[in-house]
Amino acid sequence: MQIEFKLGTQKFLIAAVLMATSLAVGIFVSARANSALKVNIAARTEAARPAKLSVIAVVDYDCKECSQADDYWKTLSALNMDSNGYKTISADIDEGKNLIAKYNITKLPSVIVSGETSKNEDVKTFLQKNGVTAGDAIVLKTRAPYQEIKTGAVRGITQLAEIGDSRCKNCYSPAEHEKILKGMGIYFGEPQKLDYWSGAGKNLAVKYKMKQIPTIVLTGDLAAYDGFANIWKQVGTVEKDGAHIFRNGVASMGVYRDLQTDKIVEPPKQ
Repeated sequence: MQIEFKLGTQKFLIAAVLMATSLAVGIFVSARANSALKVNIAARTEAARPAKLSVIAVVDYDCKECSQADDYWKTLSALNMDSNGYKTISADIDEGKNLIAKYNITKLPSVIVSGETSKNEDVKTFLQKNGVTAGDAIVLKTRAPYQEIKTGAVRGITQLAEIGDSRCKNCYSPAEHEKILKGMGIYFGEPQKLDYWSGAGKNLAVKYKMKQIPTIVLTGDLAAYDGFANIWKQVGTVEKDGAHIFRNGVASMGVYRDLQTDKIVEPPKQ
């Protein structure tokens, strides 16, 4: 009986040790899993945290035609970023002049972004695509119209002339181009609206040997708009005097008049 008691005691002790060991291992594994979970949650929280950015716009308040700093801010504020708005500084004061010199700014307005510029993917991608690294910050590419600091000239001012057809009630309206051009960022003042059957409208049609109306004529500093030349060559021509005539794209706009046959042309039905 004594031997059996000893064996029973040994088995009990072994079982107790195994249980204790198993419990310890379980606690250890659970603790590690808990720790890993906390680390994972912390990492996700940090990844989701908005990037802290400082945004400064150096502007010329006297340039009424220049693109507005507000436009850049609206784009930035839509990203996963955190900022107390943006600061606007005049290029004429010492602080503005110092920023121009520090970041080698050549155009106004210029928007300077600093801080956690690489923290979030959307912020990082946007800044890489739309900005240039300058020391400890990124300077966004300035959109036309802008002022050249060296010359003081305002680049990107254009004029739009629309030639309509008052005798064709179903022809597309050349005013449709206004929304398209604005969507491309092209700046123009009040469009000049001409009727082909008026003296001014017909004179332009003859001058540029137009074959279709309605159409538009764009003049001015279109070279200031990056990528515009490549787009325009698909829909129009550039004349010797720099005028941009909408030609190839007329048929895609809707009903138009063929000036060579004087017939109204309707696009094929889908």
